[in-house]
Amino acid sequence: YQIHAIDYFLEAASRYPGHVALLDRGTPHTYRALEEAARTLAAGIERKFPGRRGMPVVIALPKGVDAIAAILAAQWTGNIYVPVDIQVPAERLAMICRQLGDCCVLTRRSLGLQLPQDLGEARGLFLEDLAGTAPTASAPYRGAIDSDPLYVIFTSGSTGTPKGVTISHRSVIDYIEWARSEYAPEPSDVTMSQAPLYFDNSTLDLYLTWSAGACLYLPEDRVYMFPVETLEALRANRVTTLFWV
Repeated sequence: YQIHAIDYFLEAASRYPGHVALLDRGTPHTYRALEEAARTLAAGIERKFPGRRGMPVVIALPKGVDAIAAILAAQWTGNIYVPVDIQVPAERLAMICRQLGDCCVLTRRSLGLQLPQDLGEARGLFLEDLAGTAPTASAPYRGAIDSDPLYVIFTSGSTGTPKGVTISHRSVIDYIEWARSEYAPEPSDVTMSQAPLYFDNSTLDLYLTWSAGACLYLPEDRVYMFPVETLEALRANRVTTLFWV
């Protein structure tokens, strides 16, 4: 009986450590390397927020290996990941942090993101400060149960105010188990990711891929702007799965 969504990734990393887990704009990252990157970020979170569990970790990073590792790291520490669009106005990010309450924002200083300085409970955690951090050996996520929150996705806010939707481990696990029975993914599969990480559609890309020990391919953003480039990318990378709304 599976309890934690992260187990899809950890089981794949154990069985297929040398397989390419992520192809980030042409750069391959194995399951072993991605796990180490996640554990390094997890150690940084633990060091700055010792003993914290169930804390929303706002992931303000471009879609890429750092953001994927951050999603895993937040789970590893028993916390909740909240992916956001780094292009959003500072006011919207402040609204999101205000709704989340006691949260931290994981980003890069080089992005120049304007953090909500007026929120005493919102704190920045910068990837540049984590260089040289030893990967964590602890596994706080094991204390979570399947009804605990896994992530929060914020709506576009058609009324002007973004609204957070909280998804549990069990909801994701039930969804992925259905998808596994429907699509029967294999370790040789390649999923081409189209949805931004702050859209719910990305859940299938991540967890279905990990459930099979397959590869997640993140193309250049421009690829989807040009149909010919999309088809060329599909063919060149031997893509087998694409969830595109």
